[in-house]
Amino acid sequence: MAEIKSALRTFRQISAQHRYYNIPRYQRLYVWNSDQVKKLLEDFLAAFTNRKPNYYLGAVLVIQSSKSEQQFDLIDGQQRFTTLWLLGLELGNAWSAFTHINGELRLRFSIRPRVIRYFESARCGQPDPETGDTSHDHSLQKIFQAREEIRKFLSKEFPDEHQRRNFALYLEGAVKMVITEVPSGIDLNKLFEAVNSRGVQLAHHEILKASLLSRITVKSERIKYAKIWNACSGMGNYLERNLNAEFDRNISLSYNFGEARYTISKLFDFLSGQSENTERKLTIARILTMNADELKNDEVTGEGEEHPDTTDEEKQNVRSLLSFPLLLIHTLRIYLCRNRMPDIDQISEKDLLGIFEEHTADFKGAKVKEFIHLLLDIRTAFDNYVIKWVEVKRKEEWHLIKQLYIINQKKGGQSWYLRRKSGETVSEIAMLQSMLYHSQQITTQHWLTPFLYFTLSNNNVQQQFDYLRRLDDFLFSSGQSDTKLMQRTYDCMNSALPQLRADYSILKEEKGTGFLHYWFYKVEFILWYQLRNKMGKDWQEYRLTAKNSVEHISPQNPRDPADRKCTDTLEKFGNLVLVTRSINSAYSDNPYGVKKSKFLDKKAKGSLDSLKSDLIYSQSDWNDNICDTHLEYVLNCLKDYFSRV
Repeated sequence: MAEIKSALRTFRQISAQHRYYNIPRYQRLYVWNSDQVKKLLEDFLAAFTNRKPNYYLGAVLVIQSSKSEQQFDLIDGQQRFTTLWLLGLELGNAWSAFTHINGELRLRFSIRPRVIRYFESARCGQPDPETGDTSHDHSLQKIFQAREEIRKFLSKEFPDEHQRRNFALYLEGAVKMVITEVPSGIDLNKLFEAVNSRGVQLAHHEILKASLLSRITVKSERIKYAKIWNACSGMGNYLERNLNAEFDRNISLSYNFGEARYTISKLFDFLSGQSENTERKLTIARILTMNADELKNDEVTGEGEEHPDTTDEEKQNVRSLLSFPLLLIHTLRIYLCRNRMPDIDQISEKDLLGIFEEHTADFKGAKVKEFIHLLLDIRTAFDNYVIKWVEVKRKEEWHLIKQLYIINQKKGGQSWYLRRKSGETVSEIAMLQSMLYHSQQITTQHWLTPFLYFTLSNNNVQQQFDYLRRLDDFLFSSGQSDTKLMQRTYDCMNSALPQLRADYSILKEEKGTGFLHYWFYKVEFILWYQLRNKMGKDWQEYRLTAKNSVEHISPQNPRDPADRKCTDTLEKFGNLVLVTRSINSAYSDNPYGVKKSKFLDKKAKGSLDSLKSDLIYSQSDWNDNICDTHLEYVLNCLKDYFSRV
């Protein structure tokens, strides 16, 4: 079979090609609704406003037509491609090179004569005399609605012709699509079976994998590194289980406990003597030529060989804090820092391909292998030292770090197994990470980059905890707002953490709901860290959860004016706790006594809203003096904590 080719193209590059794109008769009609069109346009506007150098739109599959060397049938991605073409029509001359070739429409529609006539008339700026009111024509209704949405968008955002042209020029160079060309003669039934059985577009990291691995010229090496990548990509399981499944054997003895990393040469030794046909390649070409059963079996789902005495606790479902694309981006930042190269601009999963294109364009085979070596080490550290969501009970998840250990089983020979176990209580480093996770943007978690970097050279958990405490204080508690968080996290990897005095003076101000949620979570962690053994079992078993509403203990607008116990301290940190919206709603504008009763009732049932709340509701009453005393106690706890970092 002829070669399948994939290339990342801008719309300027597509416009320069003398190619027609055809919607074949077996494709469905245009079905995007107004919300989908609007979302795409808003994404374009945000990228244009922020001057992003790259905006990755997705993948398009085309097959060369038997009718002409210049015509390609759109197999997958025609909805997005058609939407872009409709946008081009409304942009007029600014995108005429994309929408037309020598006055002819670049996009064609097989056996849809009414659609063809409509666009021919649109090209000339004339209404279609035969279709009349297109809004009631089934074959044109969605197209008509999409054009209306595009017109409204352009009129609102770019009423000026000069602005509109700048927008068009930006999109020409920044918007990119992966166009995969399938040669004519391929079995279309098999092709569609593969495309449709996936039900989703190719993931960005799959396209990135195909791009990077193609630079390793020796096939046997490409196979090995593909397996490492595959194992690292399975974020819904522990790495050792993915490796067992990927290499189809127990990989326990390839793990070096002294260095807390896998010896990659030992992993590769497992492939000695295996046929190259056992490769599980996740290249675009491979995906397109696989049948539905092969696609189903291609995922890394097995756990490989297990220890015979594996417990239910070890089989608990786990969920990662990060997606694999985000782990790739954190890994890239560490790679760039190690090699003294400039940092990326931002952590953005949607921009994965653009980020890697900018920073790895010159990577040859040796650098690709170096990056995958680092990826394996980062994923190992991520599993060993970073919390995961662990399903401890049905529909109940906790943040836990499960320790990796090895056990020998002697039955009919000697076998070694890697296993996972968690402690009886949540560890200090797990609670600190949980605080950071809940208080930071979930889609970035900037702190992870320097923390993972530190773990590569230090596998002592106590030293990791001490480092993470100092890192947290430097990044979020030192008032370094004059430097961007991205820059601060990158600086942390280039040099030792600076000795900065923590600044929590903001907690003495009257900011009410204006206090950052970070400080509420930070106080919860510090109270737990310093007082849990003194306060008993409830505190020892306490876990941080997602909260998003600031509750005033003394209500802002009490039902009875006599219940207004706090006036001077109403908006101070001492009178505030962070709770869920449902608790905030339940407490409402009730007086202190009613709220205390509700809190103690929940606590008796095993539900502790917050540790700060527990201190507050242990008081017999609540007023300005008691609130100030409580705040002073909290500030002293912070002072003591920061003095010991």
